[in-house]
Amino acid sequence: MLRVISSIAFAFLIIATSAGAQSPGPRGRITVKVVDQQGEPVPAATVKFGPPPGTIIVGGVPDCVTDAAGTCSRKNLPMDTYYVRAVKPYDVYPDLPSEFYSRQSKPIPVAVTRGDPDHKVLFKLGPKAGTLKLNVLDQTSGVAINNPAVFLRNAFSPKAWISMNLRDDSTVLIPPGDDVLIEIYAAKYQPWKLVDHPEVAGGQVLRLESGEKREWTIRIKHK
Repeated sequence: MLRVISSIAFAFLIIATSAGAQSPGPRGRITVKVVDQQGEPVPAATVKFGPPPGTIIVGGVPDCVTDAAGTCSRKNLPMDTYYVRAVKPYDVYPDLPSEFYSRQSKPIPVAVTRGDPDHKVLFKLGPKAGTLKLNVLDQTSGVAINNPAVFLRNAFSPKAWISMNLRDDSTVLIPPGDDVLIEIYAAKYQPWKLVDHPEVAGGQVLRLESGEKREWTIRIKHK
C-alpha cells in the first residue's frame, strides 16, 4: 500500500511540475501605428515583430496588418526585446534587409519587461522606392528572355548591392536619390551593362526619385 501511495504522489509531482513549466508567466503588448513620410496613416501594411537584424529564428511572433487608421497590435508577448518594422512591398516600400536600401526605415527595438510591459510605437515607413520595369529581349529574334538575372549596385558604395531574377513581375525597386549601376545576365548571352549603354539612361548610372517610374526594353546578344 505504501508503495502505491508513493507512486501516486510521484505522478502528481510530475504533473504539477509540468504545469508549472508551462505556465504563461508575465506578458506584454506592443501597439504599432504606421505612417508615411508625410505622417499619414498607412493601412494594410504588414508589421513584423522579429529578432535582431541578421538573426534567423523558427516560429516567433505572428505578423499583424494595419487597419484603416494604420494601427495593429500584438498582446500576450513574452518578456523580451522585439525589433519592430513595417513593410508594404507591393506599394513600393521594399522589404529587403540589404545595405542597398540603406534609406529604408530601420527596425525599432522594443524591450518588453515586467516593469514596462505595454508599448506604443510610431513607425515611419519609407521613403517609397522608384520603380524600373525591365523587358529583356533577344537582340536578334525579339523574344523575351526567360528569367534573366539583374544585378544592382550603388555607384558610390560597392558593398551596397543586390541581385534578383526577373520572373512574372519584371519591376525592380530602385532606392530614391541614389546613383545605381545595372547589369543583366542570362545563360548563353553576353552580359549587358548600363555603363556600356549610356544612351538608355542618359548616362552610366540610373537615378530615380521616390515614386518615379520608368520602363526599359533591353536587347542582349548571344555569346
